[in-house]
Amino acid sequence: MPKLYLTARALDDLQEIFDYSAEEWGEELALKYIQSFEDAFSILKENKGILKVNSNISSKFRTYFVKKHCVICDVVKDTIFILTIRHTSMNLLERLKDLEPNLEEEVKILHTKLNSR
Repeated sequence: MPKLYLTARALDDLQEIFDYSAEEWGEELALKYIQSFEDAFSILKENKGILKVNSNISSKFRTYFVKKHCVICDVVKDTIFILTIRHTSMNLLERLKDLEPNLEEEVKILHTKLNSR
């Protein structure tokens, strides 16, 4: 089964999603929404083949949608890296163009660290 890692950026994204959701709809619904991400991550680990390159979003990274959020990932061998999580109302194309060089570098660093273990 593939391993799955969340970058610091992805963890920050989840915290922001939780904070916003709790403020808008309450903590109980925010926890349920975060649980949907955890469920999705389990699904991805069981079947990484469902991660698809969506050229409308990025030609380099794979995506998976969780409700109204797009999970941006990279797969290196048997490892899934969750790079960032963006709401679909954001201009994903423009945002990813800004983030892409940093995301690529983050994947290289994580992959190097994991291989040195």
